[in-house]
Amino acid sequence: MNARVVILGEGPLAAVAADELRGAGYVVSPDDEATGLAQVLVITDAIDAQYALAAIRRHQDGLAATGRGRVVLVGNRDWLGWPGRAEEAAATAALVGLTRSLALELGPQGTTVNLICPPGPSTYTADNPWAEPPPPLTGPVDDGDVAFAIAFAADERSGYFTGQVLHVSGGLSVLSSLTA
Repeated sequence: MNARVVILGEGPLAAVAADELRGAGYVVSPDDEATGLAQVLVITDAIDAQYALAAIRRHQDGLAATGRGRVVLVGNRDWLGWPGRAEEAAATAALVGLTRSLALELGPQGTTVNLICPPGPSTYTADNPWAEPPPPLTGPVDDGDVAFAIAFAADERSGYFTGQVLHVSGGLSVLSSLTA
């Protein structure tokens, strides 16, 4: 494969995603060594849409060079709405719009743009079900689950998959915002 991957983000998810992508044969490089040369750009903490857009623009030439560029953003399920989380909902909804718009813009160059939405950190308790969405239906979603979805969206065989929001949330995306 040997595609050059740049992962922008910190923390455990960025590390697990890097391991998953290396295992799939990608070359993971720090951003400062590959500016403009990324063929796959993963932004694991993309809650700021302006930051994500600036990073994508910075790597746009490298993404288009092979005709198989991949952009994978990671947000969370908050764009679906939840009481008391309007700021998070607005920030993640901006990522949905950014993903869809850039998929249309960059698609003719062969670049796909997708958004992975895990549930995000939870402080759910039965005593206050409105504080956070309930736990995932299928059990906890871990960084490995999210990293697998990132690797899927980054894969050169996923060229048909663009402008999409992939919920890796153990079923939470099918629950109404008012389910509790």
